[in-house]
Amino acid sequence: MSIRDLKNRSRLQLHNRLAFPAVFVNEDRSVETPCTIRYHDQTQSFGDMAGFDYAPAQRVESVPEVVVLSAVVTPSRGGIFSVASDEAYTVEVVMPRDGITITSQVTRMKQSEIDAAGLPLPRP
Repeated sequence: MSIRDLKNRSRLQLHNRLAFPAVFVNEDRSVETPCTIRYHDQTQSFGDMAGFDYAPAQRVESVPEVVVLSAVVTPSRGGIFSVASDEAYTVEVVMPRDGITITSQVTRMKQSEIDAAGLPLPRP
């Protein structure tokens, strides 16, 4: 068994243990794919001269990410991960596939946007 195989096996076990149900709805709302996702709330620094005390343009922002198994769903920009009646995420940026997973930067939808979209809910 190669290192790559061990890494993918470990990632699959991690995903299966920590993921929760969701439904991915593509941009034109024609396809609904049940899946499991992992949610990460990353913080990143932006601006000029990062790390310097006098960096006036420096700021730290939250960048939420969703990780999915690439064998189950391939997210696309504008798609939505529906998690619950009060929780859904719009895909902004899809990162390149990384082994068995794909990571997307997302934006949490407001309750009014969720209600207007009429999104499907995952089955437990």
